Amino acid sequence: AMELLMRAHDSYPEQRTAEGVEGTLRAALTLGRSAQARALVMDLQARTATKEHAAERPIFEQAAVEYADFLYDRGDYAAADETYALILPAAAALEGEESDGVKETTAQQWSAYQRANVAYAQGKLVETLPMYERIAAANSPYSADAKARVDVIRLELRRRGTPASRSRRPPRGGG
Repeated sequence: AMELLMRAHDSYPEQRTAEGVEGTLRAALTLGRSAQARALVMDLQARTATKEHAAERPIFEQAAVEYADFLYDRGDYAAADETYALILPAAAALEGEESDGVKETTAQQWSAYQRANVAYAQGKLVETLPMYERIAAANSPYSADAKARVDVIRLELRRRGTPASRSRRPPRGGG
C-alpha cells in the first residue's frame, strides 16, 4: 500500500495537496520508512517555499516536526537536528526573538527546543547552554523547562571545571 501511495505521489505532482502529503508522511512514519518520509518532508518544504502555497507552511512545519521527532526518538540525533533546522529559517535568524512583529510559530519554538535537546543528548553542554538560555528568555511554552536545564548545565559545567564562556551572561557572585 505504501508503494502505491508513493507511486501516486511521484506520478501526479499537480494533484498533490499539503494535506495529502501529510497523510502519506504519517503512513511512512507508521511503517518506519524514514527515506520516504524525508522525501515527503522535502517535497512539502519545496511546495510551501512558493508564494502560491506559502499559506500551507504550517502544514510543512507540523510534518517536519513529526519526522524530526521520529528521528529523535530513534536516536538519530544528527538527522533530527537537520530536520528541526528546516523549520527554523526565520527563527534561527531571530535567535529566539521577535522581529518586525513576526512571532515564532509553536513548531518553530518546539524545533528550537528540540535542537537544544539534541545537543544536550550529544553531551555538547557548552554549545547547549546559550540555546537553552534563549529559549528560557523567550515567551515560549518550553521556557520553564529550558530555565531548569540552564541551571543543570551550569552546575554540570561547574562540576567539570569547564567555563560557560559561550553563555550570554555567566552567573556572578551573590547568586
